[in-house]
Amino acid sequence: MFEAKAENDQTICLRGRIDSANAQAAEEQLFSMLAEDGISVLECRELAYIASSGLRILLKAVKTGYQLKMVNVNPAVYEVLEEAGFMKLIEVHKAYRVISVENCEVIGEGANGIVYRLDQETVVKVYKKQDVLPLIEQERTMAQSALLMGIPTAIAFDIVMTEDGKYGAVYELLASKSYAKLIQSGEKTVHEIARMSTDLLKQIHAIVPEKGKLPSMKMISLQRLEIIRKYLDEDTYEVLKRFFESIDDSNHLLHGDFHVRNVHYADGESILIDMEKLCTGDPVFEFAPIYFAYRTFADLYTGNAEEFFGISTDDAIALCDEMIRLYYEDDEQYAKEYSKIRLIAYCRLLRYADKTPLEESEKHRIVEYCRRKINACLKEDII
Repeated sequence: MFEAKAENDQTICLRGRIDSANAQAAEEQLFSMLAEDGISVLECRELAYIASSGLRILLKAVKTGYQLKMVNVNPAVYEVLEEAGFMKLIEVHKAYRVISVENCEVIGEGANGIVYRLDQETVVKVYKKQDVLPLIEQERTMAQSALLMGIPTAIAFDIVMTEDGKYGAVYELLASKSYAKLIQSGEKTVHEIARMSTDLLKQIHAIVPEKGKLPSMKMISLQRLEIIRKYLDEDTYEVLKRFFESIDDSNHLLHGDFHVRNVHYADGESILIDMEKLCTGDPVFEFAPIYFAYRTFADLYTGNAEEFFGISTDDAIALCDEMIRLYYEDDEQYAKEYSKIRLIAYCRLLRYADKTPLEESEKHRIVEYCRRKINACLKEDII
């Protein structure tokens, strides 16, 4: 038995089986519902089977000029479509295992998603937005590349959906604790975590990927400067442009989002998660987001470190400063690089204010704060 039911103008739910016995009726039902304009989404969660006669219906629809997209396709039907080469004709998405993250421990959070521990062996990163399948695939590719380059990281092996319809990527991450948890529990001091972080960052930065394989943070920063230009006077903009252009064109690997909830520790090994911002550039571009997260937000929002990282503001500030101090061992180099890091962080904060929906008064407060800090940094010897 087969049934096609229009859920709305663009979505058609398919149910049952399409075979030679009902192919003609199935074709008539389907063609009466296909959208003349735009993409018709075929919801296939309840489509149990499709025979070659059903494939011919889909092929006829494509050749007639209809645009089709098949979603929530079960593994058996997906395999038939794949073997028949239909992936070249139609956008097809598998049905994903549904999981619950209710009562699961949150072990990490970023702009795009929240990481939950499912059990002793696995975690899941649940993405906040809906249309994220390309992003998940990109992050999986990044993680695989990172592992091959020698970075200890977790690889996603399954894509799932939560009960509220969000996509997630499941990673194997054996029983471990985040750096934040180690500080909270007293198992590691801030000094020890700073040393562990610095050692791991030096390991990452020693890797030089093939040129152009990953985004360049120098180029991204110059592009962002154009976005925040409207908040700067012309002289400040020109000096900032010269500053970013003066930064070394190095191709060192950068994690891009290094913080105490994105690094885990198990059996004496540190393991990085959340590889979506993997990029290349001078190490100042690694430390600027760290300063941005640990210090600038601590200045602007009381309790931010406690809320977001689970560590005290004092610990966050101490950790940030000690990491930079340990990384740049020479006093003169430390002072110069620290000034660059701060300047980049304040430019980053301006970008945050520009792209984030904020009350006008709050946006004005951040912009004025950044202007003061940028002008102070520019008085230092940074170029």
